[in-house]
Amino acid sequence: MDSSPPTPTDKVTVSGPGPETAALIGQTHTTLAPGFYLMAAAVVSLVAVLCARETSRTPLRES
Repeated sequence: MDSSPPTPTDKVTVSGPGPETAALIGQTHTTLAPGFYLMAAAVVSLVAVLCARETSRTPLRES
Protein backbone atom coordinates (compact mmCIF):
# COMPACT_ATOMS: atom_id res chain seq x y z
CA MET A 1 0.00 0.00 0.00
CA ASP A 2 1.20 3.48 -0.87
CA SER A 3 1.43 5.82 2.12
CA SER A 4 2.21 8.98 0.17
CA PRO A 5 -0.04 12.00 0.76
CA PRO A 6 -2.85 12.51 -1.74
CA THR A 7 -2.28 14.90 -4.61
CA PRO A 8 -4.95 17.19 -6.09
CA THR A 9 -5.49 14.73 -8.94
CA ASP A 10 -6.23 11.84 -6.57
CA LYS A 11 -9.75 12.99 -5.76
CA VAL A 12 -12.61 14.43 -7.77
CA THR A 13 -14.00 17.72 -6.57
CA VAL A 14 -17.68 18.45 -7.08
CA SER A 15 -18.50 22.12 -6.67
CA GLY A 16 -22.07 22.53 -7.87
CA PRO A 17 -23.33 25.68 -9.61
CA GLY A 18 -21.67 28.16 -7.23
CA PRO A 19 -18.63 29.09 -9.34
CA GLU A 20 -20.70 29.45 -12.51
CA THR A 21 -23.22 31.64 -10.69
CA ALA A 22 -20.45 33.84 -9.31
CA ALA A 23 -18.89 34.16 -12.77
CA LEU A 24 -22.26 35.06 -14.29
CA ILE A 25 -22.84 37.77 -11.70
CA GLY A 26 -19.27 39.02 -12.17
CA GLN A 27 -19.62 39.29 -15.95
CA THR A 28 -23.05 40.93 -15.97
CA HIS A 29 -22.63 43.05 -12.83
CA THR A 30 -26.18 42.26 -11.70
CA THR A 31 -27.45 39.83 -9.10
CA LEU A 32 -30.52 39.18 -11.26
CA ALA A 33 -28.48 37.30 -13.87
CA PRO A 34 -28.98 33.82 -12.33
CA GLY A 35 -32.75 34.40 -12.36
CA PHE A 36 -32.67 35.36 -16.03
CA TYR A 37 -30.54 32.28 -16.75
CA LEU A 38 -33.08 30.09 -14.95
CA MET A 39 -35.98 31.66 -16.88
CA ALA A 40 -34.18 31.04 -20.19
CA ALA A 41 -33.61 27.40 -19.23
CA ALA A 42 -37.31 27.09 -18.34
CA VAL A 43 -38.32 28.46 -21.75
CA VAL A 44 -36.06 25.95 -23.49
CA SER A 45 -37.58 23.15 -21.41
CA LEU A 46 -41.11 24.34 -22.16
CA VAL A 47 -40.41 24.34 -25.90
CA ALA A 48 -39.02 20.81 -25.63
CA VAL A 49 -42.11 19.61 -23.76
CA LEU A 50 -44.49 21.27 -26.23
CA CYS A 51 -42.66 19.72 -29.19
CA ALA A 52 -42.69 16.21 -27.70
CA ARG A 53 -45.11 13.75 -29.23
CA GLU A 54 -47.94 12.33 -27.11
CA THR A 55 -47.48 8.58 -26.68
CA SER A 56 -49.94 7.66 -23.94
CA ARG A 57 -52.23 5.66 -26.24
CA THR A 58 -49.53 3.72 -28.07
CA PRO A 59 -48.22 0.33 -26.93
CA LEU A 60 -44.77 0.18 -25.37
CA ARG A 61 -43.61 -2.51 -27.80
CA GLU A 62 -44.95 -2.99 -31.25
CA SER A 63 -45.01 -6.59 -32.55
